[in-house]
Amino acid sequence: AILARFEEAHERYPFSWLLLGQAASAATFAAKDPQRGLELSMKGLEVCPAASAGLWCEYGDALYALERYEQAHEAFERAAKINPEDPRVHLSLGWSHSALWRVEEAIRSLARGIELDEFNLYGEQMVDKLKLVIEQRDASTEMKQHCRTQRIFWPLTRRSRRCTGPGGGCRAGRRRRPRSGCSP
Repeated sequence: AILARFEEAHERYPFSWLLLGQAASAATFAAKDPQRGLELSMKGLEVCPAASAGLWCEYGDALYALERYEQAHEAFERAAKINPEDPRVHLSLGWSHSALWRVEEAIRSLARGIELDEFNLYGEQMVDKLKLVIEQRDASTEMKQHCRTQRIFWPLTRRSRRCTGPGGGCRAGRRRRPRSGCSP
């Protein structure tokens, strides 16, 4: 129902990139239709690609929801170039860094976002995500240490981030002999 209203408004104001950004957000999150959110945000970016960091975040959010993390990260980077002082941009960068296993960068982005969020618009979200990223870092460190003791190379691919470490079974962490000259 809400998307129908946005469509109606878009017909009346076809060059309103702000309206398209709001419609993209509604599609991605409220209607749980990230493909539609992607289409709407792309329309907004066609109208005015350099106008709004928020519109690039809407585009990135849709890509993220579609699990296209690299592309989402690029969109969030573009948003940061437009407005590096926007806390939402740093929240989004924190999410994308985390999805790409760039844990330290995620922590820095989220910390910067918290610092910039003077009206506490995203503070709770950023603190919650920061806690999860720190847990991700700690679990990753624990698995790396375990893999070293078990002589398993770490990581071979993004999918092999789980080995037979404490608290979990292995998907792709087969034990491998180290190549000569390599230390485990």
